[in-house]
Amino acid sequence: MLVSFSNSGDTELRTFAAFAVAQMSRNSDMMEIVTEEGGLEPVLYLARSDDKNTQREVLPALTTLSFLDCNKVPICMNGALPPIVGCISEDNNDTKESQMACCAIANLVEAAENMQAAVNHGCLSLLIEALDSKSEAVQREAARAVGNFALNVDYCDMILSQNVIEWFLKHDILDLVKTECYASLDPKRFSDYETVRFCLLIISNLSGGNQNHYLLDSFFDILMDFTRHRDVKCRQYAVLALGNLCTNPLHAQQLISAKCMDALVSFSFPPTTDDSVNAQFQAIGGLHGLSKHANLRVPILREGGLEPLILGARGNNRFSHVEIKREAAAALSNLALAQPK
Repeated sequence: MLVSFSNSGDTELRTFAAFAVAQMSRNSDMMEIVTEEGGLEPVLYLARSDDKNTQREVLPALTTLSFLDCNKVPICMNGALPPIVGCISEDNNDTKESQMACCAIANLVEAAENMQAAVNHGCLSLLIEALDSKSEAVQREAARAVGNFALNVDYCDMILSQNVIEWFLKHDILDLVKTECYASLDPKRFSDYETVRFCLLIISNLSGGNQNHYLLDSFFDILMDFTRHRDVKCRQYAVLALGNLCTNPLHAQQLISAKCMDALVSFSFPPTTDDSVNAQFQAIGGLHGLSKHANLRVPILREGGLEPLILGARGNNRFSHVEIKREAAAALSNLALAQPK
């Protein structure tokens, strides 16, 4: 009934009905029901309002609805992006509002087709500023949003055409990421684990493309320190980045100098929990990348890489997957060509 009233020709009735739908949409338990009943359009109607207070009132509803995949593109393409972007800045000192806006953008750019619109509306510069926020919650969501940009930058021509990498350099985003990483590694300083995880995810996603590796020359020692971090997710993301960097022959020797092979060998052993499977896969993938270089095959064997690779190829562990077996077998095939001096 509220949805039908929100389509009324009576402007006042339509607005009241739309506000009622927006209030219901704030509840995460109701977002699927609201969406199925056509409740997104009344919320978008309010978002398109010229009144700034109305736009702020509807932000919580937009943020909640943006978690659903079916809403991501309609929100972006039907006028709701400008008011969300306008709330990222903390000029009004409302950190809760900024957090919700960063959260909404992070959700929306999970859909690759939304990224060009987000870039065109100036999201990147505002998100990068938000990374330096005094609020940990704002930092966390901003890092998640930038991490999603980094994930898609290698797969979307439309994003590459916006020179996102140049944005990262121009706005010193990696310096901000590095600062947060150092804070987490310092036992005397407080650091929010979620924010650090997203910062490491930015590094990991950037490392997925060889053309970005030149940006990460100064991160090898940091990543190695994170492989020994007390937080399991931080360790896994660090291994993910190292595994990606191992695919680049230009960095192979630098990785060896930083003793990254030790970490890759350690994480290549069969995991004891399901949460660690991805780290094992990435570590074995890293050893596979290193094994492609003839001069590194013997060092891999000397560092003890043969045992975990054999265990991975056998796949007797209850957490084993065919992808792990495939990567381990490929690495063993390369190592079989080793010629000890």
